[in-house]
Amino acid sequence: MPLFRSARLAMLGTLLLTSALALRPAAAQTATSTPTNTTADTTACAVLWQVTAMRSGIADAPPQLQVQLRFPAGRRSQTGLHLPGGWAGHTELPAQPGDSPRLRPRPGEPAWRDLPHAPGGTVTAQWMLQPTGDAAQGGHAQLSATWFAFSGQGVLPMPEGLDDTGAAPACIALQGLAADSRWASSHGTAAGASALFVLGPSPVPLAQRVQQALYAGGALQLQAADGVLAVLPAAAPWRFGADTVAQAGARALAAQQRQWPAPAGPRDAAAPWLLLVLPAAAAATPETALASAWHHALALQLPPAWPGADAALEAQFTQALARAWTAERFGPLAHAGRGDAALRAWFSDGWADFLAHRSLLRAGLWTPDDYAAALNSRIAAYLAEPARTLPNNQLAGLSLQAPQLAAMQALRGEWLALQWHLALRRAGHPGLDAVLRQLLVPAAQARRDGPISAPLATHRVVAALRGVLQDQPLRDLQQHIDQGQPFSFAADSLGPCFQPVDGAAGTPAYRPLAGALQQPACQGWLGGDPQAEALALAPRVRNEAPARAGSRQTQRQAAAKATRKAGAKAGTRASAKPGAKAAGKPGAKPGSRTPSKPAAGKPAR
Repeated sequence: MPLFRSARLAMLGTLLLTSALALRPAAAQTATSTPTNTTADTTACAVLWQVTAMRSGIADAPPQLQVQLRFPAGRRSQTGLHLPGGWAGHTELPAQPGDSPRLRPRPGEPAWRDLPHAPGGTVTAQWMLQPTGDAAQGGHAQLSATWFAFSGQGVLPMPEGLDDTGAAPACIALQGLAADSRWASSHGTAAGASALFVLGPSPVPLAQRVQQALYAGGALQLQAADGVLAVLPAAAPWRFGADTVAQAGARALAAQQRQWPAPAGPRDAAAPWLLLVLPAAAAATPETALASAWHHALALQLPPAWPGADAALEAQFTQALARAWTAERFGPLAHAGRGDAALRAWFSDGWADFLAHRSLLRAGLWTPDDYAAALNSRIAAYLAEPARTLPNNQLAGLSLQAPQLAAMQALRGEWLALQWHLALRRAGHPGLDAVLRQLLVPAAQARRDGPISAPLATHRVVAALRGVLQDQPLRDLQQHIDQGQPFSFAADSLGPCFQPVDGAAGTPAYRPLAGALQQPACQGWLGGDPQAEALALAPRVRNEAPARAGSRQTQRQAAAKATRKAGAKAGTRASAKPGAKAAGKPGAKPGSRTPSKPAAGKPAR
């Protein structure tokens, strides 16, 4: 089970056939994170996770992680803990010798434990985690004799009901390695035998900041570049070092910032992106790479014989950054407590791949032939998978255990993005990039889970698209995503830069047109120029202004009526705008207070 494999943001293979388990990473946050030594006083930490690398000294004995959790009881007399999966064993350690185990299994929910305790005090619990297989390669954590690394989701459980700690900080302590260790995480760096990362107050949920983060320590090499910090094991097996990784990541980040320019906030200047590169599982083929995006961090697992170099590293980071961006910057993917963001993987994964693949072609990291080869491979994988006809709710549930089904969600999303991008351009619109640019939320508001009053990212996207494509977005979503009706591939499915391979039988295949990148139609389809998009949109805005005052009045009134009929609580101004929808339907107007909860019996979008 690969390390740091995100349920929605992991990419397996050079052609981006994804694999995933159960997590969605994150992008920039506004939290203050202060790394210090664990000799500092931790009594002010409202919540404390302490992780210690444990080695018995016995030859061939499996390494373990000891995890201690401390949190305030509040008014509760029992707190639920969702234990991380993928471990060979969880062994509770008694607070005092002879004490009975306190963690109680929750009937029907094998991943949950209930911890009874007295209200009003401080609760502590500790346990040992035993990794599966080779602890130095793959898994939720990687441990060697000189370093360890793990994802917060794979090791640090969040006490149920404790996501808001108020003004008091939360802390993550790491220890158990050599005195000259170096430490790096999504929250900063430290040096010494141990480290304490202190997370101050933030509007971003604590669970996201803790569990979506990456942590590493021990014998590491660190190298900073513009906006990034590269971290590798000191004895890395590859022919490149941390400097090469840092430069590749910095170029990928700069390209993304050019594509999505935004004013730099305080956290942008203070916290670089962590680029953590680690050995892949032993079973991985030499050319296989696994990249995933987390809380202001990217993880990349590579086999020791990985043949890639600078350009290949940059391509991997480009794709991971796209997934981090798509997962957070357009609104939440799920409502808090629902845990159903997997239903929207067609957007968070598939649209990220659509954006990343075109970005690689624009940047020259891929040639047109590379793009065609990658998309041809993905089309073949899509058409060969029997599960391509499964409804979205079934596919989302099964994808947490079956990597090929997680890949299918991303493939569906990319085909949908290509289809809508082409439809927009036929309608005289610059395309999906311009639509998404208008939906960006500030970095300080970026999060994966949102309140029930907030529209989801997919609701906002569909509402914006309906202004140009009318009912096509709803119809396509219902057919190809909700119901699983397979996509078909036409001569122009990959856009004006490509054409079908002559005489291809069976599986569709495409090749680039001669001189495609010099043709205006292809350049417009590739996009990536915010100023050109703004100029192209200006005539549409001028032409549509009179229509908004008259011919669309009936549409606005009908939308407002539907919203009121559904029991929406939106204000008059929100419900009277074009695109307003009944509560929970995909066209919920961005910024309205209409709850976006899917209606009973309706597929979540």
